[in-house]
Amino acid sequence: MKHYWDEEIEKFDKIYDGDKNLVEKFMDLFRRDSILERAKLVYNFAGKLNKGATIVDIGCGTGRQAIALAKMGFTVYGFDISERGIEMANQQVEDSGLNITFEKCDIVKKKYPPCDMIIGLGLMDYLNDEEVLQILKQVKELNCKFILSFPFKSIKSYVRFIYRHLSGTKIYLSTPEEMEKKFISVGLDNINKVSENLGATIVIHNF
Repeated sequence: MKHYWDEEIEKFDKIYDGDKNLVEKFMDLFRRDSILERAKLVYNFAGKLNKGATIVDIGCGTGRQAIALAKMGFTVYGFDISERGIEMANQQVEDSGLNITFEKCDIVKKKYPPCDMIIGLGLMDYLNDEEVLQILKQVKELNCKFILSFPFKSIKSYVRFIYRHLSGTKIYLSTPEEMEKKFISVGLDNINKVSENLGATIVIHNF
């Protein structure tokens, strides 16, 4: 997965802006609107936190979401497996004075710092069941709020599945029921679904 994202992260970042070829414009039809709407959800729920709260963004990519949260006044940690993604993120915040730290790491093995909220959008797509459970166990131990996305099985998701497969990267899809079993298995309750219309089931905890 690391090799894939080191090569693809700049293409993915074009979702937000930049010149795009025909393939990238086609893929935007299946992902751009949902990704931007998911980001809005994050900012809305982050607004419920106390001023100066600490947020951890796992799978932060080039840091766009993490930077927006830091500008809202939060202390933010952004973790990603892509060296190029973290490099691009650091370039954006150089000399900005924002309270934000980016780190390249294995997100599954990384020990997250104490925080008030964990965000993981567009991450679970690339993790198998065992890896997802490792992350959920750590989230449980931290006892913090979180907002996570789990791609469900749909026509749009299968288009992504095929596209990623052709690129040599596997993605994992799940039904809401399969997703719920993962939370139950690690003892997480008080889980609420806030959307199933953004290409994924978006779940929140402790809000």
